[in-house]
Amino acid sequence: MSTLFNRIAPIYGLYFHSQKKYYQNILNNIQNDLQNKIDLKEYVSIIDFGCGTGALCSALKDMKLDVTGVDSASNMLKVAIKKTKGLDIKYYEGSILERLPFEDDSFDITIASYVAHGLKSSERQKMYQEMSRLSRHLVIIHDYNEKRSLLTDIAEWLERGDYFNFIKVVKKELRDNFAEVKVVNVDEKAAWYVCNKKGKNIMSKFNSGQNIGDIVVEFPKAAEVFKENKVDFCCGGNRPLSEALIEQGLDEKLIMAKINDLYDYQQANKDNSDRDWREVPTGELVEHILDTHHAYLWSELPKISEYVTKILRVHGEHHPELTQVHKLFHLVKMELEEHLVKEETIQYPAIFKYLENNESVDLQKAVKVIAELEAEHTAAGDVLKELRAVTKDYQIPEDGCRSYDLTYMKLKEMESDIFQHIHLENNILFPRLEALKEELK
Repeated sequence: MSTLFNRIAPIYGLYFHSQKKYYQNILNNIQNDLQNKIDLKEYVSIIDFGCGTGALCSALKDMKLDVTGVDSASNMLKVAIKKTKGLDIKYYEGSILERLPFEDDSFDITIASYVAHGLKSSERQKMYQEMSRLSRHLVIIHDYNEKRSLLTDIAEWLERGDYFNFIKVVKKELRDNFAEVKVVNVDEKAAWYVCNKKGKNIMSKFNSGQNIGDIVVEFPKAAEVFKENKVDFCCGGNRPLSEALIEQGLDEKLIMAKINDLYDYQQANKDNSDRDWREVPTGELVEHILDTHHAYLWSELPKISEYVTKILRVHGEHHPELTQVHKLFHLVKMELEEHLVKEETIQYPAIFKYLENNESVDLQKAVKVIAELEAEHTAAGDVLKELRAVTKDYQIPEDGCRSYDLTYMKLKEMESDIFQHIHLENNILFPRLEALKEELK
């Protein structure tokens, strides 16, 4: 087969640009298909089995992927190297039916375009196995679907491949080799057979175009990733994650992989420890906020005040930043205490009265203070960010004592509780109240 493709490589080279455009259209469509979206931008590396003149490699490189191409026809690779000069694509000459010179799990994705149908069934098995060995996540077979055309039938008959059998057995073959197979038609007569050897969801649950708060609402554990990377999911939750990642110079692929991996792990190991607060009745949600977050702050704020004052007295001379820590903490403490009183004496009683009597006046009273409460959330979030900056992410100095360590630990704990508290209100409770108000109009 490589002899044939070596002979026709110059002819294939004439169609490089039209082939690349074809692949670009497919990649663009698959990225924007809401139902069958496969976000390749979440991945880093990909290897193209049977890359030919490099048209698909070039289209993938345009997506900022680390691309490798392999083909057994040396003349095809010569054309590919010439056509993609300067694109930093790595090419290797080798048979896709044999073990290639790469370690297991070397690439995020392995892909083969219009290769499988030209192989015998036994040869396809070898290719599937090698593609699986090298892939960490997805194996994609881009090939014909069951919608045949006379012209294709004639061309494939002349090529003497296994086309006629392939389109009958491809789905079964792949399901025999992989944990999950999804068929996505990418044009009238072709499909992506997207395979996963590890049982991980093929379609990523979350993407960077979603609002930060929406992600945390649907998957609360995403807050752990956001807190770790200092992404504001409470006060800044009402904007696309991509904006925050660009603004903070964070790696989008890495962040999305962490969130989706965490989600996939939780789905595979489900228990009842993480409640979906969207499904909890309003009264129960408010009681949870009171019993968990309000109770925590009323109990802990006075204690943390003592700790902050103590380390200022002991270490303030050599660590002048502790004066600012003391000032910022007591500023947020004062603002939070006033905030808690406002919620406990105005909004929450109005909510409970509305739930009991269904009187619109009570709902309006609860909704009326939302803008004010959200502004206070933002102010508290700003102070917490400033505390993070002043303490250099709560880094304990070398001469820090146990009290120093305990104080910073308690400040981090407070931050975490406040962020979750604000998230439950800004992203779940408040929108729910406003929706109820709209229903009454």
